[in-house]
Amino acid sequence: MNKDNLNILSEMLENHEWNSYYSSNHSAWSDGKSALSAIHKFIYLNGGWSEDVLNKWNSSAPKEFKYTMEWVEKFFINKNTPYIKDMERKYGK
Repeated sequence: MNKDNLNILSEMLENHEWNSYYSSNHSAWSDGKSALSAIHKFIYLNGGWSEDVLNKWNSSAPKEFKYTMEWVEKFFINKNTPYIKDMERKYGK
């Protein structure tokens, strides 16, 4: 991911309402889920996960949402994962 897109990603992550997943308000929960989907789409369409992306993610995410590179490789980079298949189905590549 290029520097400009990393900056955009950083802004998206900093503005994301991470706690929406714990909300009893369905609208807040749904908005948070949609926002996170948009972040994942942005990552996928702009080169996918890398160490730089992971570092941006972990610098903004609360503890329970932080990832290790091993986890990212297993679930977000491996071409046979449901995540990648879903991204390919939705957005191509």
